[in-house]
Amino acid sequence: GTDGRHPSRAAAPSSGGSREPHETQHIMRVLVTGSAGQVAQVFMRAHTTDPTSSLSFRALDIVPTDGVEDCIVGDISDEATVVKAAEGCDAIVHLTHGGGNGAPWAQALKVDYVGTYNVFEAAVRNQCSRVVYASRAGVMSGFGENSPYAMDETRTVHMTPKPVGYYSVSKVFGESLGYMYATRESSQQPLPVPTAGMRPTVCLLLH
Repeated sequence: GTDGRHPSRAAAPSSGGSREPHETQHIMRVLVTGSAGQVAQVFMRAHTTDPTSSLSFRALDIVPTDGVEDCIVGDISDEATVVKAAEGCDAIVHLTHGGGNGAPWAQALKVDYVGTYNVFEAAVRNQCSRVVYASRAGVMSGFGENSPYAMDETRTVHMTPKPVGYYSVSKVFGESLGYMYATRESSQQPLPVPTAGMRPTVCLLLH
């Protein structure tokens, strides 16, 4: 949504698309972290090929991102880089990860913990109104035979987390960090967005 902070963006073209938005349409500028990854690519492509979408993208990853003109190559664990990348953005979709549950602690700490903190700090400093933080099934021990929850049981934010691996633990950390920022920075409650069979993605309203 628009809050009037960036009226000049109403006429900005969307990266990766050829449509011309109506002059009164607000274009939401979105920073996507982990933008070269598969999930980010599918997400951005869905919007850049949709003539009704009001999103335009800035990409942030450690490698160049195909298909996005506004692309920043940088390290998510570097706070100054993330804060700079978020300048002028309305929202951040945080999709960077440090290699999954098999990653060593040092890598997970750098990307999944420090990087996530940097994203929320960047959002606050740049007055981004939204942070979309994607959780994962591994927070609830996944869907394997050792999971305490049934295979067909929808994972919700009200269940007790039972993470397996440093990466899954980082998702519990990220959810809690996000709720802290949302509570501190906004009078609005975080919005869990249901995802089929998985713990929901959480949209955090910071302003």
